[in-house]
Amino acid sequence: MKNKNDYRASFMSDAQINFADELIDKYLVSWRDKDNRGLFDLWEKVESYWEGNPRIPTSYSDPNSNVNFIHPNVEGQVSLLVNQDINLNVIPVTPADKAFAQRTKTMLTWVKEKNRLTRKIDQHERRREKFGTGIFRVLYDPDAANGFGLPIIESVNPAYVFVDSAISDVYRIQQGSYIIEALTKPISWAKEQFGQVLGSSIRPSFDPTGSYLFDNNGSNQYLHLMVWLRTDGKLRLVQLSGDGIILSDSFADNNGESFYPTDQFPYFFTPLYIREGTVWAKGDAELLLALQDLVDELDDQIRVNARLSGNPQRLVDVSSNIDLDKWTNESGLIIPTSNINGARYLNPPEMPSYPLARREYAMNYERQIITRFADQMTGTPVSSNITATEAQGLLDQGSMVINHKIALLQETLSEVFDYCLMLMKEYYTEEKAYRLSDGEFEYWKASDLKNIPTANLETKEAEFDIIVKIGNETKDEAAMQGDDADA
Repeated sequence: MKNKNDYRASFMSDAQINFADELIDKYLVSWRDKDNRGLFDLWEKVESYWEGNPRIPTSYSDPNSNVNFIHPNVEGQVSLLVNQDINLNVIPVTPADKAFAQRTKTMLTWVKEKNRLTRKIDQHERRREKFGTGIFRVLYDPDAANGFGLPIIESVNPAYVFVDSAISDVYRIQQGSYIIEALTKPISWAKEQFGQVLGSSIRPSFDPTGSYLFDNNGSNQYLHLMVWLRTDGKLRLVQLSGDGIILSDSFADNNGESFYPTDQFPYFFTPLYIREGTVWAKGDAELLLALQDLVDELDDQIRVNARLSGNPQRLVDVSSNIDLDKWTNESGLIIPTSNINGARYLNPPEMPSYPLARREYAMNYERQIITRFADQMTGTPVSSNITATEAQGLLDQGSMVINHKIALLQETLSEVFDYCLMLMKEYYTEEKAYRLSDGEFEYWKASDLKNIPTANLETKEAEFDIIVKIGNETKDEAAMQGDDADA
């Protein structure tokens, strides 16, 4: 029997209400797991430090120093990770696949170019450096590319992705029972997408976590949850509002069929420094927070000392007749006195050398040791305090760090394009002209790859190992892609 006190009862069944509440509970469990680990506060802090606004001045005399080295460290590494060629290698798995390898590469390269992948990687790597985890999402948009359709690759903020809390290994998220992505959407969008009845029933600005996701202008906004489930070996997408209104259910819309021809979630994680017991990794920016605080505190001490030294205390003879109210820091001031020696400055103690030495050590050594990223990687002149051998060692170490991060990114992108190819096989049922390297065009349809001839006159689905290489492609890698590599 419907609960008459539940406002959803007028347009949702009991089963739908219970199912929606179960999904909200999954979201809350995963959200609390993040919150208990302090990740939301940590990531907000990292963002503030990256922007150069680590703290609010406590008084008018607070120097509030900030020599922001977190931002250039993050952006320096992002630029080295992004400003490189991205090559797709399509390796046939069986001899029958060999003849289709190059055309598959051509189609995937077209998808890569249509997605403006450089800007997507830029966003992904910045989030990985700041928050420890970069995430790609792949969704098929049938209206993209002038109605031909396109697998859309997006970088997703890890703060808004919630995985099954039972999964503690970032490389095993596909073994979880769900992944949820939270977005803010205008209610007008919900009305257009899901109809006036459902859209008008959404409670604006409602967030079941009570975390105040919305600002004061949230009267036309709502929390939109994309809940991806694995049900009976099939992929299921349920979209609902934060107040538990089911807006769409792929099983209901498609007679229980899988949303995509796979049970794999369309999310792909790239960690930086893996934490044990959680899928959420540690980033370089997090490692630098304590050092940033130390340097800023030392700078505060130096600046306060400089201010006090520039305005020292004064000793005045009471018989000098100097009017203390008129003795200010104004330049060219005339001070009447009956005793020229009746006043003098009290010399403050000199600034000790150890705060300056500690600051120099933090900036020149600790900062580079913590992230293993040397200033030389961004073209900064070598300090006269280190030898050429030491400078080369820092450069080599920095290159190893970048190469390691590239290696992990390559593997994630390989999974991303493997997912794209699966979607292309399913939805590209019409021929399309693809431009070849010599400027000519050929017409192919990716769905043909689901049935290719074999040597024994049977058919099979084409299989390829998709390998993404960031940097220059070697001749050996190009030669592995099939007999039609020069097509």
